Amino acid sequence: MQALMRQLNYIFANRAPSIESGTQTPGGGAVSGTVVGKSNNGFTLKYSIGDQPSNGSVVLDPVTGAYTYTPNSTLPAGAIMDEFTIVADNGSAAKLHGPLGAVQNALRSIAVQLGTSGITTADAAIYVDLDNPAVPTIIGNPDVTKQYWVTDGVQTSGLAAVVMAAGQLTGTMPDIADWIAKAKITDSVDRQLFVNGFATGRYRKMYLDNGTDWVWTGDALELLSTSGNGINVSTTYFPKSKADVALTNMASALTAGSAVLVSINAPILGNTAPTNHLVVVLGMNTQTDQIFLNDAAWGADGQNRAMSLTDFMKAWEPNYPLGIATRPLAAAAGQPLTQADLALAA
Repeated sequence: MQALMRQLNYIFANRAPSIESGTQTPGGGAVSGTVVGKSNNGFTLKYSIGDQPSNGSVVLDPVTGAYTYTPNSTLPAGAIMDEFTIVADNGSAAKLHGPLGAVQNALRSIAVQLGTSGITTADAAIYVDLDNPAVPTIIGNPDVTKQYWVTDGVQTSGLAAVVMAAGQLTGTMPDIADWIAKAKITDSVDRQLFVNGFATGRYRKMYLDNGTDWVWTGDALELLSTSGNGINVSTTYFPKSKADVALTNMASALTAGSAVLVSINAPILGNTAPTNHLVVVLGMNTQTDQIFLNDAAWGADGQNRAMSLTDFMKAWEPNYPLGIATRPLAAAAGQPLTQADLALAA
């Protein structure tokens, strides 16, 4: 009877499996690891490789999900980490064969179309740190850039991030109160006004007031690019399978002295639930596998806040938005060089 109930649930009301990365153990260049998978429908999970790694190979146990990653003997100069995905499937063990399988498949197809039965797969991104001698230990200059710091509460943390970026690029910290005031009188670039569910073609202000509103990332970046400081802002998104490319691009921007802003979905002050918010990336340590941030959503504890590389990459998923702010040397415009300009020119 129990087996019959499992089959009926699989056909008419399947619950998707869940999977997340587990532990990792480096050893002799290779990395061994595990995943934590839950079937959620009573059938045994089957594991497989989804997206292949870019700079190595993976051997996977399809029963346990345990894997061993081996990096290539030669790594690209800028490679810091590699990524692949492991897929958990709770439908393989449930499938029947022959005429019964045909009936099962037909009934399940109808249930899926009706929305009563869910998918049978889920995947998890696995991040592997690479021991690459071509990559410096410290990327960026966090000991210097951490000084460009301000926080004014969780809801204006996005504004604080771009204010910190402006300070980093100009050498002088702006007054965040001025930026908050400007956000209150500037039309949003993202938040259109709707009436009875219909778009009006008009946009609300970027920020209404503390305690009632958040400043969205797109609006914060717009204020930075129009701040009158000669700052250029570009935002790039990467496919989920290109996390290694996103990280390499971020490292290149840090090395060039750019201000780097990313949106991460991570806990904030007073709330352990992940919350999407904008932060400034100060640098990374490739030996300890840490990312250093100025994260205004953490209040005073957010200055030069450290995250493990793995936690950072998970929070940066799924499309790795990378904002790069640059400012041409002021001398080119006939202005006196600031300390930040001199640092960039060094």
